[in-house]
Amino acid sequence: MVSNGSSSPPGSRRRSPPARAPRQAELLIWLAMQPDVTAPKATMRACFPDAAATLRTLVDKGWLTETEIAPAADPMATGIAHLELNAGQAAVLRSLEADLGRFTASLLDGVTGSGKTEVYLQFAAAVLARGQSVLILVPEIALTPQLLDRFRARLGDTVRVLHSALADAEREQTWHRVRLGLSRVLLGTRSSIFTPIADLGLVVVDEEHDPSFKQMEGFRYSARDLAIVRGQRAGCPVLLGSATPSLESLRNALAGRYRHLCLDRRAGDAQGPQVGLLDIRAQPLQWGLSHPLLDRVAATLDRGEQVILFLNRRGYAPLTLCRACGHQLGGVGTGAV
Repeated sequence: MVSNGSSSPPGSRRRSPPARAPRQAELLIWLAMQPDVTAPKATMRACFPDAAATLRTLVDKGWLTETEIAPAADPMATGIAHLELNAGQAAVLRSLEADLGRFTASLLDGVTGSGKTEVYLQFAAAVLARGQSVLILVPEIALTPQLLDRFRARLGDTVRVLHSALADAEREQTWHRVRLGLSRVLLGTRSSIFTPIADLGLVVVDEEHDPSFKQMEGFRYSARDLAIVRGQRAGCPVLLGSATPSLESLRNALAGRYRHLCLDRRAGDAQGPQVGLLDIRAQPLQWGLSHPLLDRVAATLDRGEQVILFLNRRGYAPLTLCRACGHQLGGVGTGAV
């Protein structure tokens, strides 16, 4: 905060701005028009982006004074009910809550829709109740808005977000707030792993298998692996969550270095997709699609529903396939015989 220094005591170095210093006079006039003759430095930098040297000169002469005002802590959400957990989620949460206050590494292996985020939320709420902070890493910036809304609805304005798309001033403010413990939950991308956080009590890495957690240019690092180190040094639990865990994490879980927690059921009444395999070796293809597949597509369209077809290759086939016996002749030809 910068304020007019007109009340400086006798003997200070304050002098009148030189007649040939219109920039200094402009700043003083602008400040005199502000409420209480004060203004945040960020506001002054926004209005006068190239006036840093002029501000230092006015402070040195005693015309302006700098005062640090401690920001208020973010309010916490109260009275927001948790969702009811199913038996699998409740068992996982009980197991995780037993780790509060000490370092452990756990792999939460849950199918899509199994309610991993709800486990994160309730585990984070337990950490906040102890007066500690939470770091949640997500792989992509695109994932942060929806998670931010959900976490703030449950945990309050203490949830802050940090990623490279933010303005420098907002990133700086968030960095200081979590460092001072004024905001207790930080939701960010991989670079957030380096943020100083007061009283860190939990680190969550969502979609831990995602390659976006690896910085491959310049200073190279893996935010997922650094999360383990960060939790170990802070003496707090680390939770890695994924529907398709990485081979490294699965290996660590099988070796006993990570605890392996599983959620194999979808939350609520959600049902898993029906998966079918069709042997097309004896099927004639029309534009690369079999007749049973085309029939199912037509039936789906007749019901007014939509169809998505995923093609694993474009442009060529790496083998020749005999549709009579199924024999594959690799590396020759581009189709079926």
